[in-house]
Amino acid sequence: CSNCAGKGKLRCAACGSHGLIKCQMCSGEGSLLTSSIAL
Repeated sequence: CSNCAGKGKLRCAACGSHGLIKCQMCSGEGSLLTSSIAL
């Protein structure tokens, strides 16, 4: 995720973005976890 508007494989329902599987409070770049939870 990248500031809840990043790229990934599946859509983040929590932030309306794209993460690896699901994101919670995306605030950094990365597909696993950088400074937030992206499971």
